[in-house]
Amino acid sequence: MISQQSRTMFSVAVLAIFFPGTTVNGRQDDSDKTEWQRFQESDLPKKIADLKPAETVADEDNAAWWLAKADEGRLAIDTRLADHFFLSDCTNEIIQEYNEVVAEHPETIGNLLKAAAAPDYHPLRDFDVDTFAAFDSQVDANDFRSVTRVLMYRAGVELAQGRTDSAVESALAILKLSRHDATEFGLEGHLIRTTVSMMGLASLNQIVQSANNLTPETLQLIRDELERHDTLDDFQTCFDSERVLGVQLLRDQGLVSAIRIEEYLKIVRLCQERSNKSLAEQARLLDVSDGVDMTMLGMIYPTIQMSRGVANKKLTLVRCLRLLIELNLQMNEQPALEDIHLPKSAVTDPISGNPLVFRKLDNGWLVYGVGRNNTDDGGDVDLDHDYGFTSVAFKK
Repeated sequence: MISQQSRTMFSVAVLAIFFPGTTVNGRQDDSDKTEWQRFQESDLPKKIADLKPAETVADEDNAAWWLAKADEGRLAIDTRLADHFFLSDCTNEIIQEYNEVVAEHPETIGNLLKAAAAPDYHPLRDFDVDTFAAFDSQVDANDFRSVTRVLMYRAGVELAQGRTDSAVESALAILKLSRHDATEFGLEGHLIRTTVSMMGLASLNQIVQSANNLTPETLQLIRDELERHDTLDDFQTCFDSERVLGVQLLRDQGLVSAIRIEEYLKIVRLCQERSNKSLAEQARLLDVSDGVDMTMLGMIYPTIQMSRGVANKKLTLVRCLRLLIELNLQMNEQPALEDIHLPKSAVTDPISGNPLVFRKLDNGWLVYGVGRNNTDDGGDVDLDHDYGFTSVAFKK
């Protein structure tokens, strides 16, 4: 069996044959550097083991440690309440079921909240593996989403029982955990984290539009957390680990992988360099003028665009919720945007580049931006034609 080191040396040798400018025996001609050289000379992670944090932290400061302690109870709560996840009404029956299963696992919720409060996330999995397949087999993406569902259950129950500060605590815990990019890696991991954060935003919307007793201190906690999410940084960062996983997969394919790695690295580099651009600024990250290999582009670009679209959807929802909070504090039935105490960027739709749309309803506010069709569909957020939040009917 060929060792990982031998495979790596073989790939480098093939690159040297096919791409002028590749370093051979320490020498390099005057040609532009290849993508492989750019990658090798950069300070980016280059192998799966590089994704492991360089420094260790105390268990108490590690969110992954607290989440592991909550595993058994988290799974029990999630399984018990799974049938109720898509219900908007938190009935007495649901509250009773939740209280019963939580009583059977009294440490679980506390451990989840401690995980959210922990400053770091150092995965407990083993990173010292040779192939992506071995690494991937150790990752259970459902765990993170299961944690989120349990926190959403708690938020709903606490809100239904009038404990709004505790409900906010749970929703903010979801958002805090989703900021740790080491929970999941690559484009797939970014999709998971972004989906999770949007679940937290949905919980917060439910609380903000249903409760009228949020304290100034609680409102400020919400504002601060939303401001941290008002960015595309997470989408940009996910390329660092995506590149590692992609190169490993291509290396394992043998001789043809050298050329494919070169094209793959170029696509990823260009997309990462432009990943902080919103859809309003740049509709597509790549086009034919970039001179990328169309076969490789067809393999990876749809996933990049999907992840980018989800990132912009989340950004729209974050800004809608920031605006919604300020609208709830306004006495005016339809205030002007310039009277809202938010930066202009925070009330700009990242997809259209236009101001977010809002209007007063009988029982709350409708705030939205256009969806992926870049067309104002009148605030049709229920069918996801537009992205935003509307008032939520929440029954005790």
